[in-house]
Amino acid sequence: MELNWLVISIVLVAAVSLIVFLVWQNHKDKKDLVRKIIDEDERSISKEPDTEIDSTE
Repeated sequence: MELNWLVISIVLVAAVSLIVFLVWQNHKDKKDLVRKIIDEDERSISKEPDTEIDSTE
């Protein structure tokens, strides 16, 4: 009977550890994705050319 409780406790600890790891990994991947999207957005915005007319003449 004690072997059953030992196996159940090991499985529960492993399951909780797996869930914590997956949540942490998902958070890390989400942060990297947001950073990548922001970087690509900054690259895609081109600077406006200087098109003002010189009226000093």
